[in-house]
Amino acid sequence: MKILRICVSSIILILVVCLVYRNVTDYPFTNWDDIKYISQNPTLKNFDVDNVIRIFTPGAIPDEVIYIPFSYLSFLIEKSMFGLKPNVIHRSNLILHIFNVLLVFVLLFTIGRDSYPAGIGALIFAIHPIQVEAVVWCMGRKDLLSTFFALIAVLAFYIYSRDEDKKYYILSFLLLTFGLLTKPSLITLPLIFLLIDIYVYKSFKINRLWIFIPFFVLSVVCFGLNHMSSDQHSAAIFPLRFRIMCISFVIFGWAQRIVLLERPEPFYCWPDAVGNLPILHFGVCILIAGVVILLYWLFKKQRLLNGISFGLVFSAIAFLPAIGIIIDAREFMTADRYGYFPIVGILISFVSVFAGIRDRFIKPIISVMLSAWIVYGVFVTKSHISIWQSSISIWSHIIEKCPNLLTAYNNLGMAYIDDAKIEEGITIFKAGLNADPSYMPLYNNLGKIYFETGKLRDAKTLFHRALQFDADNEKILKNLGDVYRNLGNFSSAEYYYRNAIIKNGDYISAYLVLGDLYLKQRLLEAAEVMFMNVAELDPKNAKVYYNLGLLYESKGQVDDAITSYKTGIALNSGYWESYYNLGNIYFAKGLYQEAEGEYLKTLALNKEFVQAQINLGSVYLQLNRLDLAENVYLRALRIDSNEKVGIHYNLGLLYLKMDMQNVAVNHLQNSLFLDDDFGECHYELAKVYWQIGKYEEAFMHYNKAKAAGIIVDRQLLIQLTEKLKFSKKWETTKE
Repeated sequence: MKILRICVSSIILILVVCLVYRNVTDYPFTNWDDIKYISQNPTLKNFDVDNVIRIFTPGAIPDEVIYIPFSYLSFLIEKSMFGLKPNVIHRSNLILHIFNVLLVFVLLFTIGRDSYPAGIGALIFAIHPIQVEAVVWCMGRKDLLSTFFALIAVLAFYIYSRDEDKKYYILSFLLLTFGLLTKPSLITLPLIFLLIDIYVYKSFKINRLWIFIPFFVLSVVCFGLNHMSSDQHSAAIFPLRFRIMCISFVIFGWAQRIVLLERPEPFYCWPDAVGNLPILHFGVCILIAGVVILLYWLFKKQRLLNGISFGLVFSAIAFLPAIGIIIDAREFMTADRYGYFPIVGILISFVSVFAGIRDRFIKPIISVMLSAWIVYGVFVTKSHISIWQSSISIWSHIIEKCPNLLTAYNNLGMAYIDDAKIEEGITIFKAGLNADPSYMPLYNNLGKIYFETGKLRDAKTLFHRALQFDADNEKILKNLGDVYRNLGNFSSAEYYYRNAIIKNGDYISAYLVLGDLYLKQRLLEAAEVMFMNVAELDPKNAKVYYNLGLLYESKGQVDDAITSYKTGIALNSGYWESYYNLGNIYFAKGLYQEAEGEYLKTLALNKEFVQAQINLGSVYLQLNRLDLAENVYLRALRIDSNEKVGIHYNLGLLYLKMDMQNVAVNHLQNSLFLDDDFGECHYELAKVYWQIGKYEEAFMHYNKAKAAGIIVDRQLLIQLTEKLKFSKKWETTKE
């Protein structure tokens, strides 16, 4: 019966999770780290040795502030198996949450030996609103996966302490390693292991301290690895005293959210002032002390203090890393995901309390009240889940709660832009600048929107205004250079590009655009200097080798161009432009088989690139593989593009080769219908009409070809003139 109850409870828990979170799998990536660190992360593009090494190299993932290689490895594995899609990641997150719910059930049952309170505790873990962020946020993977490892590690160490079975000691060490490589917030887990040992033995045994040394060494190593990752958020945006006083504010808020007196939020802003924080700090300390004394008085006779205190201390230890966020001074004060694992300790205390209630009148009343509380929790959870359904819904909600949070305006504006709601995005950017006229990211993004929508004058005005607040901002300088370049003012563009490089000597984008500007102006030596700077700063930058390939082609150094294109492809096999240019080089050299291979690779990456299809058709024409050429051209013709003139022309040439003159004429005429100044097409049509005896039409097209600058066969033109004269005399004689 006990096994049956456990199985039924597990099935119910799984069904509840699936019902509560059933809509989450349809949610897209959000621009709250999902796009930056998952969908657009170059490290996750291909499952290969280089990317795996990069994942495990501290600080190698751009802008990542913590060392979480197992989290990124999980994304990379998903990419290789199913593609990097939001529904795949959401499903995996949901499955991990289900596993964690079942592990919490097993842990609570293992400690309390009663399936009913253990099931209730696991149910609370499953549906509690503070769990939403970790489950529905794609980047919440690190909290879900680290908790998965942590829960098994806690179970393994509990069994080791209870049974002295060394294989569980080794298992707990391995799982702690995995957990720390998933998220460093488990750095305090060795203290929880020590707490478990004290709980099992009912006392602190100093002679057993040696068994914890490997765990603490592991935590120290983890701390060092994370210290090697550059932290972009560590600037002290608030005074240290203020941040320390906010600790009580955070504790009080967490206590309210755990008992559902306060609804969770996706973002917790810092308070505006410290005025009442010392009083609040003192009040929280008194409250905590009062709760501890009350629990001791209530449960001393029933000897339940051990289980309750174990759970509370467990939770406090697990929460300690979250305090570091406050000291670290990020934009947010705390986050719900920091409570995903620590709430397990509170549930351990809950199970101890609930299991200790023996009164047959009080227990049903408490059960009814608890049921109502859980139903309310589900309602709050569902409401909170809906906030996470898109970037727009998240940041709109955050702005309502934190109207001075400039990051929210920036991200909401970008969310509207990504959703093709340009005017709404511009409105949000302007609202953010009204809140703080000196916030550079808003200038940067709004200026880019003006630039991309062709409002170059507005972009120029905005960027110049931005420089009044921050004259050394390299991004604004570079963007202003882009504006002047598109306005045709190359000298001003060069000035701002150079200034951007002066402000930041490692600014790769500025080197690339300045090199490209020189390349367009045929200042090849200057362009090469810029590109070689990029190659030195970032030897694995595929784009610079593409640009070097263009440069060497311009200088006539074809072999060097081929080498550069191939180097870029080796660094990024998805860079289709390099394949295309290689194909063009091989075609020009008459290496048609090699050209075919490069064009096919181009089209495998960019099926809509019509010019590659046209060139591939030309390759097949040269190889006399006419059926393949016809298929390629007709496929290109079905794509809505501006290349139809060339496609019809090439089809005309193809059908001439296939001796299908009527079809060829139709396509050549279609090409001229789209562009009557196409001299080569006039010339080919003239030759066709000459062959079929339509001399007047041939003469007309010869003249148009000549007028378009095409060098025509003069001897053929003389013969055509004679034919026309003879034809006219013959007509006169007949009359």
